[in-house]
Amino acid sequence: MAEAGVPLCVDLDGTLTATDLLVESFLVLVKRNPIYALLCIGWLLRGKAYLKAQIAQRVAIDVSVLPYNARFVDYLREQRSTGRDLYLCTASNQHVAEQVATHFGFFKGVLASDEAHNLSGNNKAGALTEQFGLHGFDYCGNARADVPYWVSRLWMLAFRGKMTDDPIAYAIKNRLSLFVISLCVATVAAAI
Repeated sequence: MAEAGVPLCVDLDGTLTATDLLVESFLVLVKRNPIYALLCIGWLLRGKAYLKAQIAQRVAIDVSVLPYNARFVDYLREQRSTGRDLYLCTASNQHVAEQVATHFGFFKGVLASDEAHNLSGNNKAGALTEQFGLHGFDYCGNARADVPYWVSRLWMLAFRGKMTDDPIAYAIKNRLSLFVISLCVATVAAAI
């Protein structure tokens, strides 16, 4: 099915983990001091990548206790044992992504958001194609926004760390994360 010479690129939020690290970090930050909710609005006005970078600078997430998809981690270890190169490719901030990659020790590299570039959707597709070439990689991810941009030979889809038999239908039917994030932000803003 997969070729050892074709790198496997793995998404973090909702695929390797059953959570969204931006939301987790935001909640930790606002719990520490609710005024950060207002600062986050200002940071977001400078772009989502800038927001992620600012939150990552202020919140230390213990990556060893994240809710990882054990079945998927086993699959990745199996792939790595065949000599296949694995890359963590995520819209999460580079700092957090590198911590996760170090925690596992089987990723050859990390492609992630920095302060100026949000690595999602077209940006992620462009970075992957630039790094590996058109049709030069396989991709495992969960984001509906990624579906039109996947240019790999083989791909899998997971939703919030759950692998399914009909993953696209499952993801589209159950995709509520934008609503949940909006609700969290509105609740925190109302509490201030």
